[in-house]
Amino acid sequence: MNPTVSTEVDLLYYAGPLPDRVWLINRDGSGNRRLYERNVEKNERITHESWMPGMRELAFVDWPNGIRCVHVDTGGERRVTSFNAWHAICNRITRGDATSSKPRLIAKVEVFGGTIWMVTV
Repeated sequence: MNPTVSTEVDLLYYAGPLPDRVWLINRDGSGNRRLYERNVEKNERITHESWMPGMRELAFVDWPNGIRCVHVDTGGERRVTSFNAWHAICNRITRGDATSSKPRLIAKVEVFGGTIWMVTV
């Protein structure tokens, strides 16, 4: 388990066991819940979660299909990339900084070696 605090909300996300990975809990310990349930039939590999600043979303790698986001309030999903990404992480937005008004994800394009891509989301 590797909990991470969101700067936007009073939540922590943590990774459960690989088959049941993406969970949220309030900072006070209440409200423990699964944010995303992996689709076993599709053999999804969900990993490398990262908060999307200012969007109330958690991004994760759906390897080898790309990066998706889940909204923490609605559970709504969206695809951010469709390239084979790995080790994605999002920048932090500085309030009032017009140059970084949208979050950017940085991800490795291949598992071993490869190039680094930056995507504005």
